[in-house]
Amino acid sequence: MYKDQIQCHFVFVDSLSEIYTEETEIGTMRDEQQQSITSPDSPFKGKSPSECHQILRQLRLGTSDIDHTSFVIMDERSLDDDTVLLVNALDNEGREGEVRSIRASFEIVHWRLLGYMDGEFYSMDEDLEAVKGTEDGVLRV
Repeated sequence: MYKDQIQCHFVFVDSLSEIYTEETEIGTMRDEQQQSITSPDSPFKGKSPSECHQILRQLRLGTSDIDHTSFVIMDERSLDDDTVLLVNALDNEGREGEVRSIRASFEIVHWRLLGYMDGEFYSMDEDLEAVKGTEDGVLRV
């Protein structure tokens, strides 16, 4: 729709033997009848945000250009309530720091990731504070 106007970095990572240098293109993934979207043997299955960060960091040491400091985890809860874990390992100065996560609705994830990386529009600290007053602990629009 507006892909030519906004850069979108989106890739499904479910194998440590693959080299990820391109974003996942819409239309290149198969549907449930042909093939599962993710591998049942995913190295991320059952891992904490910190563990996922370390796995992605290891991929980064190879030839992949994965951003291991800001990423999204789709988990079992994602299937139930259309939320994801938004993970950020950048401090307020843009350096790699503590790995923190927040549950967020799908519709805000892209802009939050960009905001965290830029550091001017959104911050993980502000978002963590904002969800404290919510009933379900989910960051929404």
